Amino acid sequence: MLPLYKRSRLPVATVASLLALSVATNLLGTTVTSTWTGTNSTLWSSAGNWSPSAVNPPSNGNNGVSDYNVIIGAPSPTVLDINVTIDSLTLNTGGNLQISGNENLTINGPTVTDNGTITVDNGSTNAVTTIGFAANTSLTGNGTLFLDDNSNPVCAQLNTAANVTLTQTANHTINGHGQINALLLNNGTVNANVASTTLFLQSNNMTNNNLFEATAGSLNINSITVTQGGGGLLSAAGGTVNINSSTVTGGTLASSSGGVIQISGTSTIGGLTNSSTSLNILGGATVSATGDIVDNGIITIDNGVTNAVTVLTFSGGNLSGTGTLFLNDN
Repeated sequence: MLPLYKRSRLPVATVASLLALSVATNLLGTTVTSTWTGTNSTLWSSAGNWSPSAVNPPSNGNNGVSDYNVIIGAPSPTVLDINVTIDSLTLNTGGNLQISGNENLTINGPTVTDNGTITVDNGSTNAVTTIGFAANTSLTGNGTLFLDDNSNPVCAQLNTAANVTLTQTANHTINGHGQINALLLNNGTVNANVASTTLFLQSNNMTNNNLFEATAGSLNINSITVTQGGGGLLSAAGGTVNINSSTVTGGTLASSSGGVIQISGTSTIGGLTNSSTSLNILGGATVSATGDIVDNGIITIDNGVTNAVTVLTFSGGNLSGTGTLFLNDN
């Protein structure tokens, strides 16, 4: 006699799990817009602070959703207290996103619209804290991205992945103190604006079509090439600009309000206009001038303070303008 087989029933828990898996699978590949409500607290990690509601806060892969676009406004602040990856980010007027020490926000793009304030680290934690861009992204709006390290530049970083460009548009500002390690195309403002601190431009070459400046602190350009467009201005407007073993071409160098531009190491300048009366080639530096240099300010070689060979070499091009080239040996 053939055996009889009973139809078995799946446990309720198993059915629930399969349904949840089915829902999650259906959501994968979709993009969800999550809006900050701040209903429960100031913390990003609290799922109840977001609309639509979900089990977990917005981060790509959470809740079975592959891509999140995030909108932040009042109430503020919004404190990022976990590591998060999202696609696009919008900060409305009054929005205040604070990336806490030791946390990282990764953005896949293609846009960040910032009409509020994004603060990296908040100067309170001695731990690596980053905002990073994993794909080409446009940073737009009239807001500010403020790097606020804890006297340790690695504590507040603006980064891009390999071969990824961050384009800052007109009216937006990046300022503070920390590290910009991004492949940056700047059409806005980058400002070292905090006294007795340093904002580092390093790791990737950058293009400046508008304004790099130091209004209070130091802006250090370290071992990179900065290519300036015709309207590009590198300005020591009360602070100090340090060009360290780097190349700066095009645009204009300027100083005001007691600001100083200093060149050190093995550096190159070329195809630019100098209107600064305090462009100093520091003792021991070897500087190559390429292309035409229009000097309407004062270029000082050695500054009379260091007993070391200091060289400015012209490699073609013309030196013109109404300014002065001052040899000041020790």
